[in-house]
Order: sequence, then structure tokens, then C-alpha cells
Amino acid sequence: MEPHRKGTPLVAARRVFHTVEPKVQLARVVFGIATAASLLAVLSLTGCNNGQKVFPLKVRVTNASGQPLSGVSVVFNCAEAQKSANGSTDADGACSLSTFKPGDGVVLGKHSVSVFIPNSWEDKPDPKKKVATSAIPARYADPSTSGLEYTIAKDGPREVEIVIQAK
Repeated sequence: MEPHRKGTPLVAARRVFHTVEPKVQLARVVFGIATAASLLAVLSLTGCNNGQKVFPLKVRVTNASGQPLSGVSVVFNCAEAQKSANGSTDADGACSLSTFKPGDGVVLGKHSVSVFIPNSWEDKPDPKKKVATSAIPARYADPSTSGLEYTIAKDGPREVEIVIQAK
């Protein structure tokens, strides 16, 4: 038997190998995609919260006169859990905070808080533009200078009122 002639067993084996290999590769790719999609579906159903429990928390933001502040972003940052929860106030100055999914709440622990109106400041203001003064002093935008700290306990209150002082 000559190994390189058409019809010989070696050539037939090469033909089978070359026709099967792409099919095997395709099967591996399809299996990999299906596995990745299944894993993604499972993670999205369970959430990637590493077992951290969250507790619902409603926040209301008002000025010193008691008037609600709408369109305000509120961020509760828990350094020990390395998690933040955020929300944006409605016309009544109220919002529910979200950590992993909308409205789920905050993790337990001590939280430093920042409150700000999104896009209400500029790095280099243009003197020709008339920029409205923010209803919230700049110090509230930084949790280290806001002076706002709340400890969220398992059996603690589920509502927080934040009063913004003008100065």
C-alpha cells in the first residue's frame, strides 16, 4: 500500500479527520456559548451580591424650611461592606435606595452620605453663562465633608430624613 495515493487508508483517514475537526470545533464553540449563557442567566437571577443582605431604606431630602428637594442624587456608602446605595429624589423629595437592583435597599453598617444635584457645577465656569446656584452647598457632594452619617441596623428605622442646611 502506498501511503500518499488517493484512496489509501492514510489519505482516507486524513479526509475523515479534516471533515470531522471543524464539526468538533463548532460543537465546542456552541457548547461554550451555551455554557456562558447559562452561567450569565443564573448570575442575573441570583444577583452578584456575594450573600450580602440589603434592607429597604426610604430617604427624604428637604431644605432647612422643610421644602422637598427634587432631582437630588443621594449616595449611601458603606466602607466596611465596600458597597454603595443610591437614589434620585422625586417631586416630594423622596426616593428608595438601590444597591444591587432598583429599590432593594442598603447593606447593614455605618454609611457616609453624599447629596448633590447632578451636573450642577462646572470645573471652570464660563462667566458669560448664567448658571443657577445649587440648592445644595458643595460640601454635601463629598461624603467626607457632608457631615451626614447613618448606621443602618437590622431592626432599625427604614426611613431617613436629610435636611440640607444653607451654610
